[in-house]
This record gives sequence, C-alpha cells and structure tokens, in this order.
Amino acid sequence: MLDIEHYLEKGFSDDENYVDLIQTWCQKRYSWIPEYDFDEMEDGWECSLSLSDDYDDFIGRGYSKREARMNAAQNAYEYLEENDELLLPIDEVGEPDIDRAINQLHELYQKGYIDEPYYEFYEDHDENGNPTWLCECHLKNRDCYYHILKSKAKNPLHIVCCAMFLSGVIEMKLRELREQKGVTQKEVATAVGCTATVYSRYEREEREPDISTLCSLADYFEVSIDSLIGYSNKQKSES
Repeated sequence: MLDIEHYLEKGFSDDENYVDLIQTWCQKRYSWIPEYDFDEMEDGWECSLSLSDDYDDFIGRGYSKREARMNAAQNAYEYLEENDELLLPIDEVGEPDIDRAINQLHELYQKGYIDEPYYEFYEDHDENGNPTWLCECHLKNRDCYYHILKSKAKNPLHIVCCAMFLSGVIEMKLRELREQKGVTQKEVATAVGCTATVYSRYEREEREPDISTLCSLADYFEVSIDSLIGYSNKQKSES
C-alpha cells in the first residue's frame, strides 16, 4: 500500500535528481546510459544500478521503483563524489591554452557546461589618435565579463579575451579551498545551507551561487568574495 505521508516527507526536489546526474556522468564518461534492474520486495522495491564493469553495482531501496532508482543513483553519485571521480570542465577540455581558447570555450558550450559565448568589439583611440579595440567576452545569464583594452587588431584580442574568460569558467577555487580545509562537499553544503548536490554543482561551474550563498562560502573559507570568484583588477582591464 502506498504510504502518502512518506512521500510528503521524502519528496524529491529538482536539485536532488540523482538519476539525471548519473545519466549525464555516464554519457560524458562512457557515452552510454546506466542500467537499472529491479526486484520486488515485501516492503517495496530494490534497484541495482550498473555504471560499467569498473564499478560494483549500487543498490537502492524504496517504496516504489522511482524511489529505489533515485536512492541507487544517489549512492552512486555520493561514491563518485567521495572518490573525486565527478567530471569537471577541466577534465573535458584541459588546462586553459591561449592557442586553443576559442575552441575550448566552444567545446564547454557544446557539452552543456556553459551558455554560448558571444563577443563584442568597440573601436577606440589612444592618446595619439591611433585606433585601438576593446573586446568583451560574455556568457548569457552571467553578470561578469572579461575584456582587453588597447590592441590594434581584433583577432589577437579575441583569443586573449577567450583565454581569460575560460580561466574563470574552469576556476577550481572552491575545490582547492575545500581540499585545503580538509572537508567534504557535504560538510561545506551543511555549513552554508544548501544540499551537497547543489554545492557540487558550484564546484563544477554548473550553477552559480546567489549572493547570500556566495557570502556564506567566503565566510566559511575565510576569504574575500573577490578572491573566491577569481576577480582582479587586471582581469577587468589592462590599460
């Protein structure tokens, strides 16, 4: 019999959809989807999740197939998280490379890590009246952008600007701070008031923290917000 109170208490939020997270991980790592097998039990269902031959099956139980599958996926996700096997953008495209920056940024867009980048160029003049260019690199739905001043050609600006922005996109500051502090993602999440899944997305640059969470993270790691987001005056302009 369906336990309504159980579902009211244990309902899943969009932020904790481990099934989708595991499917995305499998597709990016192995180019296939995970396999789920179910066995009916006296008090519900048992789900066995197979990622690949490299891992033992992950087991989840629940009142329904949906809940059992979610719990199996959560167990798999937490295992990958604890063993630092979740994919980061840097795993996909490598370290920022000025010669490959435009392609790297576009690859991150194609793989769903970021929105499509776009560039804006503005012509200006230096103190001697010589033409110069301002190039801005933007990502949709992000407030920040990077630009370079005083170059006589568009193309080199385009590449440099791309490299600068890419460095920000795959910034691993949160992960570095967490490892320096010797804490888990779950411990950080609890301290700043979010779920472990949401925090994990912050580290992988799949989600932006709001200003309140950003302040909490800065306080927790005892750093400035500027330091946390990798901001510097040099990044914003070079005159």
